[in-house]
Amino acid sequence: MQKVIQNRETKHLFNIKTYCSLKDVLSTQDNIEEEIHIFGTGSMAHRIKDIYHFQINSIDDINQRTFPLFHSAKTEIYLQSKLREEIMTGNYKHQQYLLNRLTSIVRTFYICAEFKVDQISVDFHDSRKNEVIQLINYLLTEDLVKEYHFKQDKLSKEEISFILCEHTQLQIIYLYEIEYLNFFRMTFIHWLKNKGFTIEFRVPYNKQYPHTFSYWQKVYQVASRQNLNNCDSLVHEHNMKGNRFALFNENTPEREMIRDRQDIQIMEFSSPADFYHYQKRSRDNIIAVRPNEINRIINHNMSHLYENSTGKFLYYLQFCKKENDMIFATYDVIVELITSAWVKTNQVSGLDALSYLIDLRNYMYGVKTISDVRDRLERLQELEFVSKTFDRENAKDFGKNYMKRYMLNPFRTFSFLHQERYDVTIHQLIELVDRLEKICKSILLEEYETIQVNDYFKRWEKFLEEVDESEQKTIWKKIFQEKLPEQWEFAIQELFTLIFLLASSQVNGKTEVYDISRLQEYIIQNNTDKRLHITNLTQLNFPERHKTPLSDFFSHSELKELARITNGFIQPILLHALWVDYMVFQNFEDLGIYQIYNTLAHYPGPVTFSWIHHIHEDDMRSVYLDILSDLYTDIIMEYKPTDSIGVSIKKIEGNSPITINVDVDRLKGKIPDLYWLNHDFCSKKFFLTTILEMQPIYESEFHQQFVFSKIGKILGYSNEEREEFRKLIYPLFPQWTYSKKENLIDVEYKIKLRNYKEFENISYPKALKGIHILRSMYRENRRTKARNYYRKKSSNHEKDLLKQFRENITRYEVKAEPGNHCKMCPHLNSCREGVYAIDNIIR
Repeated sequence: MQKVIQNRETKHLFNIKTYCSLKDVLSTQDNIEEEIHIFGTGSMAHRIKDIYHFQINSIDDINQRTFPLFHSAKTEIYLQSKLREEIMTGNYKHQQYLLNRLTSIVRTFYICAEFKVDQISVDFHDSRKNEVIQLINYLLTEDLVKEYHFKQDKLSKEEISFILCEHTQLQIIYLYEIEYLNFFRMTFIHWLKNKGFTIEFRVPYNKQYPHTFSYWQKVYQVASRQNLNNCDSLVHEHNMKGNRFALFNENTPEREMIRDRQDIQIMEFSSPADFYHYQKRSRDNIIAVRPNEINRIINHNMSHLYENSTGKFLYYLQFCKKENDMIFATYDVIVELITSAWVKTNQVSGLDALSYLIDLRNYMYGVKTISDVRDRLERLQELEFVSKTFDRENAKDFGKNYMKRYMLNPFRTFSFLHQERYDVTIHQLIELVDRLEKICKSILLEEYETIQVNDYFKRWEKFLEEVDESEQKTIWKKIFQEKLPEQWEFAIQELFTLIFLLASSQVNGKTEVYDISRLQEYIIQNNTDKRLHITNLTQLNFPERHKTPLSDFFSHSELKELARITNGFIQPILLHALWVDYMVFQNFEDLGIYQIYNTLAHYPGPVTFSWIHHIHEDDMRSVYLDILSDLYTDIIMEYKPTDSIGVSIKKIEGNSPITINVDVDRLKGKIPDLYWLNHDFCSKKFFLTTILEMQPIYESEFHQQFVFSKIGKILGYSNEEREEFRKLIYPLFPQWTYSKKENLIDVEYKIKLRNYKEFENISYPKALKGIHILRSMYRENRRTKARNYYRKKSSNHEKDLLKQFRENITRYEVKAEPGNHCKMCPHLNSCREGVYAIDNIIR
């Protein structure tokens, strides 16, 4: 490509001038009506406009203002919708491949739209590329492409001037240090030149430091066809700051004699938490490479538009799919949808169902649709009926004694059968699921279905009316009231993309750390008091590599061959724009070197460079931090948090601890032998299970499987009873396969069904021990009295057990006795002292 350009005329394409300090250049500019000053980013343009009051804008903004319909995010969504329709109805061999890359195809289409041809005739060996070209040709027939080309030809210099400046006298366009001079920007600049405007590039350059400024030299030498060494300089700088670093890049030994800055700091943070601690206590202006990684450390919230009960419904609905009138979604997504402000009945709100839905997560294992969830809840209703049948049959025997009720109904150990723990019943939960399914079936579309966009928004408005009034509801109402072209008919994927695009205009997200590309904005402010902090400088991401290829399908060489199909004056423009884009792509890493120098040379306040451990696995600090340390500080500081939030504990003076006797004798005769079994392992477990909950309640699936196996062994003692258990009880545990349920019962220890224990007026099988303590293992040289007494028929042993319990209880605390048995404890997740299985492995 380079040879093609060089073989043509070598005359200068564009004027170009250099400078060392942008701030110095801008301070010499006057507000001249015939001139406009253009920058690479909108934020840079706005920042400079606040300081210098002349005509200023960004390159992308003037492009969008000139062609607002063609260069529009909404138009891109429309084009994606047209592509989806064509792919679904056409005969495409790589259908799914193409559907997964609609955004990339549209971006490549925008490249080809600059060719000003009706069709692209080319044949690749790769059939996927041929189908991409086929789709691009389909889009090139759109009326909006013809309108774009017509407007390109029709607009006069005066009309463009009025669009950009609201007057017709514009003559000169100055373009300042546009770092990402890509294909689209370059073709637009050529178009402006051909309309009669004088174009002048203005870029930073110092011929004394060619390596430091190599990015600007390599890119803009191609862009302007001028050597920057021979260009005029706008301002001659006498600033010596940053020279030590620049001389290092030039491999000049003179650097050893210069120490141009004393306010540089090099830091490293041992963890993201340390950086969070630092950021909350500093006043630094922080910029970063890949700032999204740093903002995730600092801001733990999503956009406020989606983190509330109204907005989260729209966010999670995108993960659902409608197929054959069934709504497919994971259980976690369904939980988020039900617990939004959109789902409610006359009796309850979905917000009330959160705790129950969370506890049902294991019971819902394997569900794929909302209908599956309803089926599981109906099974749960049947299981609840079984449990209540046990209670009803034994009601006279247990009266108001919850311990007896549990010993006569082992199903009560399943947490999800305790309705008193939740704010909704199973029946109410089924009603909420039905309501959710109704909303989803109305709002979601089948894969091949499309709908007129305005009609679709009316559906949303209808359901939105039933949501309680709030600030978020007002925002979404405004979004769905926006009117769009009547001919726009989208599939569900593009509808959601459009909704999120419209919603983004309503969000004023708080960003605390900006991209390093905005460095110049902080330099321009001339703030000598605030420290500039550049972080996330690691070996993997600095210097930055070029992030976005021009096309995901075609290389620069292939695009060059496509451009050759054009005729007339447009071909050299396209080839030149592709060459400039290629030079940016090849040399982008050199820009990072200049950014460090620019910081050292022109930021007026103190500067910190840093990196953070453990953001990425196996990452390491950038070598440039070591270089800067050698040049300026001789040390890399490791940040150490100096203060922490803690609890002050007052020490009690005295030689012996204070003991308070707690009267446990009132428990005498009220605790069944079955309950005392827990005390052999842990007094705290005994206290929580016996005194507070009055029975074990198992929430983890691991424990529930043991309970199921023991119940199956007790109730399926004979072959006939086992078959009846399979028929009646197996279907009520749909989260497990038939084979798993069989195996759980088969591997359970054998029991003697005729062995019973008595408590007051009831008898219960001794085998309940397996439900009460599960597979807890007894420890050597530890308590076993409860177990030994449980084996006997006599119950005259409470005195010894109460004595043991009294030794482990104080006025405010019951002693926890952690050990290997903790993994069988239903209170493990809420116990401070509890030992997990992994803890034993580590030990």
